[in-house]
Amino acid sequence: MHRLFFTALVMTSLTGCGVIAEFAYEDALERQRRTCDRIPDRGDYRLCIEKVREAERQAEASRKGN
Repeated sequence: MHRLFFTALVMTSLTGCGVIAEFAYEDALERQRRTCDRIPDRGDYRLCIEKVREAERQAEASRKGN
């Protein structure tokens, strides 16, 4: 019984860490988008936004894989 309780406790902790990591990642993407918005050159802006979108696609693919 103690082993089951401990396992449940560890899994709950890991789930919480995942939520925190997800929030931190989304916050980082939003900061990067704001950085892109300050780029005056249209070509550089597009490159910046494309990097953000690629990171979003990778994150989504990772979420679907879990």
